[in-house]
Amino acid sequence: MREEGFEVNMDEIATKIQGFSGREVEKLCLGLQAAVNGSKDSTLTQSLFEEVLDHHMKQKGTKEAWWLANPEKVREEMAKIVQ
Repeated sequence: MREEGFEVNMDEIATKIQGFSGREVEKLCLGLQAAVNGSKDSTLTQSLFEEVLDHHMKQKGTKEAWWLANPEKVREEMAKIVQ
């Protein structure tokens, strides 16, 4: 797909976000929308796109690392939700 002067490789994006939940994909899209709306000229550039995508990928990695480091805490929190 070509948009606003740069090419978006959908296969590459799909590979990068593999494992994202539907909610995480939604948050990525909302993050892109917010970044565009907050930009000087309301245009999605390749660097802005990559910045937002990188941020969301790091955020997911941080969450997964926390879950792996705190499995007991995750079980406790999940039990609260299920009750």
